[in-house]
This record gives sequence, structure tokens and C-alpha cells, in this order.
Amino acid sequence: MRGTARPCRASPDEPKIPLVVPPVPHGLDRTERRHWDRWCDELVALGLIGTLHGPALEQLVRAEVRLLRARKAQAKYGAVEVDPKTGVTRRSGYAVELDAAEAAYRRWIAEFGATPAQATRVRSSASGESTAPAAADPKARFFGGAS
Repeated sequence: MRGTARPCRASPDEPKIPLVVPPVPHGLDRTERRHWDRWCDELVALGLIGTLHGPALEQLVRAEVRLLRARKAQAKYGAVEVDPKTGVTRRSGYAVELDAAEAAYRRWIAEFGATPAQATRVRSSASGESTAPAAADPKARFFGGAS
């Protein structure tokens, strides 16, 4: 998909979510908690997080930690295995898990605009103010302020 950020496409009725760190979800292990704190710091600084984003952020953190663990397991056990009975070579379960973990992580970081391509599509305001144009004149809003 392609697109451009134009004032006529911004919604002045967009919901305003207060910029606060969501409560830490129950059940995060120590590694996940460390990643939660890091992501919260970065997203608050960018003006991209509120209490309603907690479940999505939890999924992002879990996907990131899953990816790191899958990389470590594949490095330790290998990406290829040989069936001892048939001698057939195939991808190991660690390689399959790594592929799945990478795909999940890629989807979640895109949701938060954390890839170079997605970062150009995310709009935020660190102060919590709307970035939508305040033009009352429909022509000005449509033509981007030019009459």
C-alpha cells in the first residue's frame, strides 16, 4: 500500500488517548519485563502509547522475547536435522519456530511503527495533543490550507 499524509486525510475526531504507561501485565517473566520497560520508555518518548495499548504492547514484548529465544535455540541446536532411521535431512523444529517467531515479531513492530518503512506512516504527538489540522473551512481542509 502507498499513501501520503495529507491534512484532508487526518481526522479531527480521532480519539485522544492520554500518554501514560499501561499497567504491567501479569505473568511476564524477568526478561519480558525488561523488554516491557524498554518499549514503554521508547513509546512514551515518541508519544505513541496509552493505557489502551497495553494488550498490544504485551504481544509485541512476548513476540520479541520469543524471537530472541528461538534464535538462541537454533544457534545451539542447529537449523537442520537428519532422521537417524532414513538419513533424510530436514529443517529442524528450531528453524520452523524461528521463522514463526520472526513473522509474529515483524507484524507487531509494524503496529507500533518500529520499522523504517512503518515509521514514516505513524503520526504522534509527545504532548498528547492532536496532530490533525484545525481548519474550520472545508475548502482549506480539503486543499491543505490553500484557497
